[in-house]
Amino acid sequence: MLAKYRQRVHNLLHHTANRMIEFCVEREAGTLVVGDITEMSRGARQKKKGSRRTNQMNSGNPLGQLYNYLAYKGRLKGVTLKTQNESFTSQFCPVCGKRHKPTGRTYHCRHCGYVGVRDNVGATNQLNKYHHNDKMLENTFIPPDALKYLRPVALRQNVVVRLTVGTLLNTTFNPALTANAAEVNPSPVLDFVA
Repeated sequence: MLAKYRQRVHNLLHHTANRMIEFCVEREAGTLVVGDITEMSRGARQKKKGSRRTNQMNSGNPLGQLYNYLAYKGRLKGVTLKTQNESFTSQFCPVCGKRHKPTGRTYHCRHCGYVGVRDNVGATNQLNKYHHNDKMLENTFIPPDALKYLRPVALRQNVVVRLTVGTLLNTTFNPALTANAAEVNPSPVLDFVA
């Protein structure tokens, strides 16, 4: 089960890296800026806020692998990867420049009344930080109103096959096989599950 999980993570990371690099190539972006959160758990441990559970969750985070995939796939397509500290990017208001910690997925500025998607605000402030040498300036980059999530892998529908209503078979498959043999067009799928 663990090997299957690792293969799925490996596949998902490759698909994600491919989509991100293709996105940059389509828009002729030569630099991809990503947030560096490797120091996040270290700071929490010093402040005694990191519990065993959160430390374990952060230790299994595959972002380091994603950075490596992005770096080598980007080199092949002419896109350079730059990691940047993302502190306070989701707290900084892009309009007025005031800072407060929002709750939930929507950003509401208490000072100027700006409302936006928190992830959009953080990504826009990352761009702001990149263009102004790790400083965020107000009213320079405003996030777009619409947000569209791109999924790296198409989600499969009907993954769980529901049991059909009927009587259960015994532990051998003989009754099911004889029932399928009697049909005109035998189906390869059993009608009932034992």
